[in-house]
Amino acid sequence: MKMKVLLAVPPGIDKLELYKILGLKAPPLGLAWIAAVLERAGHKVRIIDSPTEGIDLKAFMGEVKSWQPDIVGITAITPTIYKAYEAAKAIKEYDKDIPIIMGGPHVTFMYEEALSNNVDVVVRGEGEYTTLELINTVEKYGLDPARLKSIRGLHLEMVRMSLRRQTGHQLGTLMNCHHPPATCCPWIGTHCLVSRLG
Repeated sequence: MKMKVLLAVPPGIDKLELYKILGLKAPPLGLAWIAAVLERAGHKVRIIDSPTEGIDLKAFMGEVKSWQPDIVGITAITPTIYKAYEAAKAIKEYDKDIPIIMGGPHVTFMYEEALSNNVDVVVRGEGEYTTLELINTVEKYGLDPARLKSIRGLHLEMVRMSLRRQTGHQLGTLMNCHHPPATCCPWIGTHCLVSRLG
């Protein structure tokens, strides 16, 4: 049976100063790319774009309870990370058995922090195919560390310790990229997040 995967931008971030000042509202393209890969593999995916929809934590949890996902993925950047942790905590208080995965620039480097804040698995770097491999593994074996530790690009909690894995799947060059070109920049320099992933 295929998985029901809920992918979300953290609820309540539209109230953050960053969003108020910049009026920042943009489609979560990273989540859309992941959703496309998962749906192509037969999984059922729902995206909650909390800031655009004006969803707070209470409304977010209403959606979680109504849709009953098998797994929840949350994306976060540094200014939104504490809202992401609040959402993870609320999900675990509702049902501690729902696996929570988290990705994004902040947790790519601060994975130990994330794993101590109700996050079961951190996906580092480009998440499309790492997430697909993760979802397929969880579908068959659950959060079995022995199975998960072989997936490139993951950090997970096992007996209160982080397993250090290689960074995730790289998407390649513009010539063979099946995603929007922004994820396949050929001009990677030392300032670039991707160049620091190894």
